[in-house]
Amino acid sequence: MHTRLHAIVRSCALRALVPAIFTLLPACATRTSKPTLNGKWESSEPVVNLGRYESVQKRPGQRRDIAVAVAISGGGMRAANFAAGVLGALEGVHVRGADGRDSNLLREVDYFSTASGGGLAAASYLVHLADYKQRHPEDPTAAGFRFASEGAEGVKSDGGRNWREALARNYQASLVRAMLNPFLRGSMNRGDVLERRLGESVLGKVGGRTLTLGDVWVAPGHTPTLPFWVANATVYENGAIFPFTPDIIETYGIKRYCHDEKYQDLASPRDLPLAVGMKASASFPVAIPTTNLISGIDRQNPTLHLMDGGVADNLGVITAARLLGQDRVASKKVLIVIDAYNGTAEPFSNGGMAPGIFTTALRSTSISLDSAHQRVGNLLALVARTDGIKTAVVDFHQARKKQAVDDLRAAETTGEAAAAMRGMTEKAEDTSPQTIDALFTQALGMGTWFKIKKSNQDALLRTGANAIYVQDGAAAPAAQRRLLKDLQQIKNVF
Repeated sequence: MHTRLHAIVRSCALRALVPAIFTLLPACATRTSKPTLNGKWESSEPVVNLGRYESVQKRPGQRRDIAVAVAISGGGMRAANFAAGVLGALEGVHVRGADGRDSNLLREVDYFSTASGGGLAAASYLVHLADYKQRHPEDPTAAGFRFASEGAEGVKSDGGRNWREALARNYQASLVRAMLNPFLRGSMNRGDVLERRLGESVLGKVGGRTLTLGDVWVAPGHTPTLPFWVANATVYENGAIFPFTPDIIETYGIKRYCHDEKYQDLASPRDLPLAVGMKASASFPVAIPTTNLISGIDRQNPTLHLMDGGVADNLGVITAARLLGQDRVASKKVLIVIDAYNGTAEPFSNGGMAPGIFTTALRSTSISLDSAHQRVGNLLALVARTDGIKTAVVDFHQARKKQAVDDLRAAETTGEAAAAMRGMTEKAEDTSPQTIDALFTQALGMGTWFKIKKSNQDALLRTGANAIYVQDGAAAPAAQRRLLKDLQQIKNVF
């Protein structure tokens, strides 16, 4: 009886204490800036200015009349591996390139705009492409480059790389070890440890050095060699989108940054390592500390805290649309959105009681992600109407929706691309309806942590490889599968 009474008293005490704790939370969460700029900072968020750079359309062998942007959502290792599978599949979609030469959708991509874990897929593609071009100067158009092949199981590229291995590492273990490290204090935190690990594993070095913003964003008068990539973060103080580009770094007056667990002076915005932006974009609230950049604009408030890009725009669509809108060379523009979202649009719950305090607090860390997905359809429709941009969404759902067969034509999947996918997934591609449906179901159930089981990675890569095709329940040879309706319309633009 005494034990039961004690348990009841303790329960009542906890119930009284919890609201008191949450009453104090607003004070703990108060932002730390002070209004010392006297309104000199513009209220609207800074936007990437393409006029500061050479046109990305001037890459060797690039078709200049069509601008292609790919936006990749957040979602940890689920997003990274699903998007990598989609990119490999886009490499198998053949289109007419410059001067009528054979090309593919992936090679024609001009802009990547990513949030959180989706940045790991774009980074993998860029670093493998950069490494290939550095090692093969005789092939300036990278006609011999195959992204899917460089992720094949047990196969290393000329530079000793394999993006599949990089996207399978347990980065979460580094976060846990860093959290328990008594010597990691002060300005350094576990997020800086994650930045080093991601930088070493996903990006590594090309030609013996770390890739920086200047390797991607080329000044006027110089020839670009890579697509332009924007890793989007969110400004902690005001919620603005922070695109990692040299002109944005300059706008915010960034003078110091942390890379490889060391704070360093920034001589030029072009010198900022890509790994800094990649990690900042993936700094999920609470789980991973913010990335802290030091600005020279306001000496009393010098720190710019950057958190996960998904908080402001989990799809990267806003930055992608802004880039396409500024492209003055291309007359036709397309936007492909790779979305690893596994939530639901269902607004109802089976719970009769109001959500608890802790449940609500936890929900507040992710509700903005769900909110963004509620509006993506309307947003893309608006982009299409106002800017004339053709759009397509590749996710866990589009492929399994009913589509009008009359509007679709068979897509060609080359034996080369199919072979690369077989190597990447360790087995001959089984495209039976039952297998594909099981893959999509498995992918939908995966979390967003920075670790992944090998079986789950296989499923995500294969799901991504199949997500660009209509899965209507009818078995068909790989060469006769049909592209999603919107993707087919984009292919027709070429």
